[in-house]
Amino acid sequence: MKYFQNCKTLDEAKNLFRKLVFELHPDRNNGIDQGVGAVILEFKKVSKTLKFSTGFDADKNFDADKFADLIAKFEHLEDVVVSFVGSWVWITGDTQAQKENIKAINLEGYNPARWARKKLAWQFSPEGVKTSSRGKNTLEQIKATYGSKSYTMKGSIKIA
Repeated sequence: MKYFQNCKTLDEAKNLFRKLVFELHPDRNNGIDQGVGAVILEFKKVSKTLKFSTGFDADKNFDADKFADLIAKFEHLEDVVVSFVGSWVWITGDTQAQKENIKAINLEGYNPARWARKKLAWQFSPEGVKTSSRGKNTLEQIKATYGSKSYTMKGSIKIA
């Protein structure tokens, strides 16, 4: 293992995977493939091992292929921040010009993108999840409660 040898948890591996995919993507490196395929293969291998060592039942159902596909859905967006907050995905930043692109994103297991006007962000909620707060908390409060990993998309793919 080259990339994930120091990862002790599935969350560490997922965070490192997101970072590496964006850093090594050909769009960010003048069309030169910096080894994204190798990262994906190694991530799939290590995630199979780590998902059983976390102690969380939810991690046992983790699917590395679905996770890799989810990350790839956002690579064409520019000047936005994609935040993974708990099991939700939020998109903030310069989203109005890309409204149709965002609405066209189809994430397996998630409801279609919906504009949250009080938070000035697009949200993808897991299928079957009902919200009860109806905008009472700010996006920053939600991030603080559930944890968050955010990635900035600026033309060529970059990480915040």
